[in-house]
Order: sequence, then C-alpha cells, then structure tokens
Amino acid sequence: MDRRKFLAVHEKAKLSLATLNDFLTKEYVKTKTLEETFQLINDLHNLEAQQVQIETDKSNLQTNAFQSRKR
Repeated sequence: MDRRKFLAVHEKAKLSLATLNDFLTKEYVKTKTLEETFQLINDLHNLEAQQVQIETDKSNLQTNAFQSRKR
C-alpha cells in the first residue's frame, strides 16, 4: 500500500470515527435525559401520593376537632 492510499483510507477512517463519536454522544445525552425524566416522573408520583395522604390526614384532623367541640 502506498502512502497516498494510506492517507486517503486514514482520513476516511478519521471522518467515520468522528461521525460515530458525534452520534454516540448525542444518543448518550438523549438516554441520560430520558433517565432523568423518568426519575422526575417517579418523584412527582411520590409527591402526589404524599399530598393525597396529607389532605386525608388534614380532613381527619378537622373532623376530629369538629367532633370534639360538639361534645
């Protein structure tokens, strides 16, 4: 293999590597963003469940306080 052919193949390989690296970087970012989004959704579900529980507890406390005043 002469030097010109080697340089041409080498340049094509460098371009292919750069293209592959860009693709992988973008896909990694998308995957990481997706994972973070799912974690935020889970956190939101947990907070909503806590809110429902707190509202239930608040309602129970208000009912108990009202019943105590009636006596």
